[in-house]
Amino acid sequence: MEVSLLALEGVSKVPRILTTDNRGFFANMNLPDPLFNPRHLTFCSAQNNLRGTIRGMHFQDSPFAERKIVSVGYGESFHVFLDVRKHSSTYLSFATTNIKQSSEFGIYVPEGIAHGYQTLQDDTSINYLISGNFVASHQKCINVFDPKLKVKWPLAVSSISERDLRGSYLASINEDCGW
Repeated sequence: MEVSLLALEGVSKVPRILTTDNRGFFANMNLPDPLFNPRHLTFCSAQNNLRGTIRGMHFQDSPFAERKIVSVGYGESFHVFLDVRKHSSTYLSFATTNIKQSSEFGIYVPEGIAHGYQTLQDDTSINYLISGNFVASHQKCINVFDPKLKVKWPLAVSSISERDLRGSYLASINEDCGW
């Protein structure tokens, strides 16, 4: 079931302050979670994608679950957030939002929320601040085309990885999760 972004338990918009001048822009975010500060950030990444690329739906299972802040450095993208926490009041609900370079927010993604996105223009750059290290054995992928999910992707798919195409369906992923 699709719900409003802020209706997903624990998901929140993080204000992003944009300062613009003749050189371009500078973006600054105040992190919402006291544990989500530079001492606890272990990973930062950026991805650059062509228009129509889909990535996701990814999350990392416990005990290596991650909190993330997602923003866009350049371009625009459509994001999907899915609650896979069995004991959450928003379990199996999802929310969508567009984020672009000029957006005055990023999205705080708590543990147990799967994330995926589709780029809406070429060279879109997605930025992540992540609370934990990547642990391949605990990385999970939900199939973005799962009929139970019913996400309406805005564009035709131009590119998607084999791994994402082979992602698990919701019915089976719940058996594997530590939530």
